[in-house]
Amino acid sequence: MRIGQRRFKAARVLLGLLTAGAFCAGAEARAEAPVPLGGIAVEEPGPVHLSRLDLILTPAIIEARYQFQNMSGEAVEKEVRFSLPPQPVAGAQENALSRKAIDFTLSADRRFPELEARPRAILKDIDGTLLDVTGQLRRADIPLTADLGEIKKSLGRLDPLQRKSLVSSGILGREGTADEGPRWSLARHYVYRQRFPLNDIVKIEHSYRPLNAQDYFQVSGLLAEKYCIDDESMGMLEGKNTRSLRKRRRPLFAQEIEYDLETVNAPIAMFNLVMNPADNEAALFTCMKGVKDNGKGTYAAAYENFTPSGPLKVLVVY
Repeated sequence: MRIGQRRFKAARVLLGLLTAGAFCAGAEARAEAPVPLGGIAVEEPGPVHLSRLDLILTPAIIEARYQFQNMSGEAVEKEVRFSLPPQPVAGAQENALSRKAIDFTLSADRRFPELEARPRAILKDIDGTLLDVTGQLRRADIPLTADLGEIKKSLGRLDPLQRKSLVSSGILGREGTADEGPRWSLARHYVYRQRFPLNDIVKIEHSYRPLNAQDYFQVSGLLAEKYCIDDESMGMLEGKNTRSLRKRRRPLFAQEIEYDLETVNAPIAMFNLVMNPADNEAALFTCMKGVKDNGKGTYAAAYENFTPSGPLKVLVVY
């Protein structure tokens, strides 16, 4: 479904809410896919309900405001978590696996709690199952880091039986092969404990800057299906691409914005969504129902008792 095309001021970026994963990506198979970062989640929420989520998506920044309400007969304490997705340790950069890399901030009732970083080692099994192998690495005294130098030092201290066990479980590649190094991915959870008073509202806000991967827009049937782009809109984009090449001497860029709604504590009693392309001229597409141009340079939708069926996916072409 085409939401629209209009002129925007680039300064119109912040609206003061948010939670999501934004990535520039192209339409070709060679382009990097967007990584759907999500929002915060209350672990084992029980009587703590998500009464409201205000979410704003832009290509430059993600922000969200949550309202949680404790419906039990007494005050409770719960862990609140924000997670970065697993990234392969081999070839990874340490700073790309931290909240500093995305300028992540979190406040709870206008206070800034100290977040504890909890790294986890994740291994993808041959059938696609994700296995948590953190315990095996700790028992072998292998650090949970993306620093390959430190990892190699610890691997050099392994006795033959330890290495054989790690190889047989798929955690390490076989020695003497191109795949002899670490085969796990590193995920990071940022956690703190939050008190939820009886029948009171706790407001938690956070924002972060998505990691961008940019590519040119190219016509693709898969892209059209993913973002519900009809033939008329696709024809409009082809003409827009031709005009852009003549006028600006460059093809159109495409940016995919994805937000993993399944990380939130659904159902959401009230879910307000705002999308801002934040560009001088852009076309915006999504399969989300009920999204409308609000006449303010942004597009919005409101839902009640919302239970997500998958990640929110938005395409911005400019």
